[in-house]
Amino acid sequence: MDHSGPDAEGAAAAPAISRDQVLVAAGQDAAESLARIADLGVGAEVQTFARPGAPGQGEPLDGAISALIPLLAGVRGPIGYHGPFIDTVHYSQDADVQAIARQRYAAALDAAARLGAGFVIFHSQYNPLIRVRHYPRLYHERSLEFWPRLVAHAESLSITIYLENMFEDSPEPLLRLVEAVDSPRLRICGDIAHMALFSSTPPREWVRAWGPRLGHVHLNDTLGAYDDHLPLGEGNLDIQAFLQACAELPHPLTYTLENSTLSGAEASLAYLRLR
Repeated sequence: MDHSGPDAEGAAAAPAISRDQVLVAAGQDAAESLARIADLGVGAEVQTFARPGAPGQGEPLDGAISALIPLLAGVRGPIGYHGPFIDTVHYSQDADVQAIARQRYAAALDAAARLGAGFVIFHSQYNPLIRVRHYPRLYHERSLEFWPRLVAHAESLSITIYLENMFEDSPEPLLRLVEAVDSPRLRICGDIAHMALFSSTPPREWVRAWGPRLGHVHLNDTLGAYDDHLPLGEGNLDIQAFLQACAELPHPLTYTLENSTLSGAEASLAYLRLR
């Protein structure tokens, strides 16, 4: 099926995205992933070290990073890095939990710098299921205590931190936080599937709400019940309306194709109208 034209609702195709704006997620098998990404002529978002058990999360990171450097030499597009996200509750009231998050995040920034990455993604960790009246305030205030030091570290490395929406049912918590920190080195990564799964607000409205604070996007599709990481066009998301909203922003974005397999990423590339 040709997904490059109008979508199922008849909307016009979004403007073409430049190939130098597109990255593909590189997972656990970094050697195979990066070789295929190099052949595709796009950038790479290194997600090899994002989960527990990966080097750098209880194991030394230096050797693993050194091994990746030559593999990235053939990648022609931008380089990004996905930081750890499991249980890194940076706003925790437990000082030890917060210290572990800070340690993991700082190590991720240093690793990304060694790889020549321009950005690092961390999850927002916001949880709207916590139905306590003061939770939004606690999240915001504790986050404001946590992020400025890491943002300063990122600035020293010429790296941008993108905070990714996960369970939020509204674009407001992330927007409020990033506006309060007010640094060009702290911006938002919008994940279209997370928006659709956890919110009734259409993903295109998240893009418009975030406006200039949005810098990067995770693209994949879903059937609506799970975070499927399907190729674009194989789920039920209105991809074209979302991309049109992105194209209407006054600044260019970068996009990571975050699919479960490399063949899925190749299918997503075929869906996009790259120029």
